Amino acid sequence: MGIMVSEVYEAFPEAGAPRERAKAVAERLTTMQDIARLDAKIGGLEGKIGGLEGKIGGLEAKMWKAGIAIAGVAVLLNQCLEWAAR
Repeated sequence: MGIMVSEVYEAFPEAGAPRERAKAVAERLTTMQDIARLDAKIGGLEGKIGGLEGKIGGLEAKMWKAGIAIAGVAVLLNQCLEWAAR
């Protein structure tokens, strides 16, 4: 239990609420805090995924350029071989 949740748990009975109710509220607050932490982590992961998608896009572009260059070299090599065969 976090400090705030613990304080809520202790304050409810002091205000006259049953301990069971205080426990239920404290557990609910803990769950909400856990969800908020997970949400923040997911947001961070989404940002990292976006960055990776950008890098993958850049790599794809480089692969296309390399493929075109290889194809050009293959054409030139083929022409050289044909010329040498004459």
